[in-house]
This record gives sequence, C-alpha cells and structure tokens, in this order.
Amino acid sequence: MFGPYVHSLNKGGLEDIVQSKRLLSTEGRYGDEGVRALRGSFRELYVRNNWGLRPDASRIYVEFATVHEPNRGGPPGISAIVHWSMPAGHYLAIRVTGVFDGFGEKVVVGRVEIPATP
Repeated sequence: MFGPYVHSLNKGGLEDIVQSKRLLSTEGRYGDEGVRALRGSFRELYVRNNWGLRPDASRIYVEFATVHEPNRGGPPGISAIVHWSMPAGHYLAIRVTGVFDGFGEKVVVGRVEIPATP
C-alpha cells in the first residue's frame, strides 16, 4: 500500500467516494488528467500547512491509501502534490482511512465506519 495521501473535495461526492472506495479522475487546472492529492497524513498536513489558522467549514478532506503508486512529478514546483495519470472519468481504487472537515474534526459519513489511521 502507498500512502497516506489527502484529497480535498472540490465537487462533492463524499458518500460515493467512501462507499465505492474510489476517486474520480478529472482534468486539472494544468490540463492534466488524473487524480491529485497531497502526500502525508491529514494531521501532518493540517499542522504543516497551518490549516487550523484559517479553518473553512466547507472544506472536506479524504485521507486514503492505495495499491497504486503515484506519478512522482506533480505540477511544476509543487513537490507535495502527487498525481495518478489516467483519463478523465476513470477511477483510482483507494482505502479511506479518514474524512475530516476544515476544522480538523473527523466526519462520520452515513453508516460507513471508517477505520482508524494506524
């Protein structure tokens, strides 16, 4: 398994992500197609990036691991970003290890129980 990684939701779909255990590949701002995420656990990134200094209640973060190794080169100059290249509309299979809101609180999603991060 590779991870942990954190994906910030842009277009919703949280329940589908948790239930189907996959992330949808989309076209990124640089014209690349794939799934993008930040390398590291949610707690590590929350502290390192000072997300707590400007909490945003509308933000949702999915922490996950996957059996697929990411492409190491994200957008130029942003080494924390990892990328799985695949056509838009395809899916990356994941194991969700946590879902968090912009305040750093764990989110419960429907009846799906998310295992604790090891």
